[in-house]
Amino acid sequence: ITIDFPTLGSKAALRLRDFDAVTELTIMDYQLLGLSSGKPRLHSVGLPPNLEILTMPGRVSEDEEILDLLEYMIENKDVLARKWRILEVEGDEEGLPARIREACEKAGLQVMGFER
Repeated sequence: ITIDFPTLGSKAALRLRDFDAVTELTIMDYQLLGLSSGKPRLHSVGLPPNLEILTMPGRVSEDEEILDLLEYMIENKDVLARKWRILEVEGDEEGLPARIREACEKAGLQVMGFER
């Protein structure tokens, strides 16, 4: 499934954790880590519980607050999406901020690069 919408946040945010059958998801970092009151925050969307592959097209933001939230999501993958095993990012894994690469290693996530 690919979500092509600027943000998932609203009064009735799309709750991805309700999508039990989704194993592959393509989503931009700013869709999960949107802006509210001028600060990034993790939307109340969760991740599909059976997610195996999360693809993030475009470069992952270098914004410290967004990186904090992404790192938190990776560190808590056992709660958010226990089967999550691959994070695909555009370019190569070297384009991913070092702290996110380290969080992926600790969490047992394989980072794979791809070209558009």
